Amino acid sequence: MVVSASSKDAGKITTSTATVTLRNNVDEEEVMEAAIGIGPVDATFKAILKLIGRPITLTQYQVTKIEGGSGPDAPGNDALASVVTQIKAAKAREDANVELPADFPGHQGARVLMSPAGNELGIVKTASTGGITYTGIGHSTDIIVASARAYISAINRMVDHEAKQ
Repeated sequence: MVVSASSKDAGKITTSTATVTLRNNVDEEEVMEAAIGIGPVDATFKAILKLIGRPITLTQYQVTKIEGGSGPDAPGNDALASVVTQIKAAKAREDANVELPADFPGHQGARVLMSPAGNELGIVKTASTGGITYTGIGHSTDIIVASARAYISAINRMVDHEAKQ
């Protein structure tokens, strides 16, 4: 997995973009997708959703920091981000338009036209299916990479469970 993310602050609006490249271990094929989000982690998750082609509801996102070395001011100190995500499978609603709240970061009062699988930005209005919650854990010195690893780990658990059904 390769993740590249950047953010641009233009006054009141912050735009983040992410490009994610994933490799299928079965056939060694690589696929790449880019997305825009309200932050680099959001953009990364949206790019992953576009790659897997199915709606998912993120139910929990938790970040903790683990310090290494001999202290925060000592040379050789490495901070490691640990991210836990929880997801549920979701199905897309048939709603044609979704009104985003006026305080939605980066998209003040925007209206987003939906298709059943989402729009070109990867925004999907979902309805929870109840069901099983899948947990993923990721670690990295980069919080965005740790987040992507945790999200993909949870998705892999969901796909594996569904394949066994």
